[in-house]
Amino acid sequence: MVTVASGNTAQADQMKMHLEGHGIPVFLHGELGGTVAPHIASAGGASAVRVQVPRSRVEEAKALLAQIEDV
Repeated sequence: MVTVASGNTAQADQMKMHLEGHGIPVFLHGELGGTVAPHIASAGGASAVRVQVPRSRVEEAKALLAQIEDV
């Protein structure tokens, strides 16, 4: 699994739903920490929730995530 983005719990969940909606499997690394202590899971911070996808889907995932950034 490769990290393609990071954010707080809500941001990571939004990215996960978008990617899974396009058939890309997603693992949220650090999701539990962001749920238990959301104040330490800042976007891009040391305790941010990392959005991870299979190596073979990295480029596709990055392109899909760019779509929601443009909205």
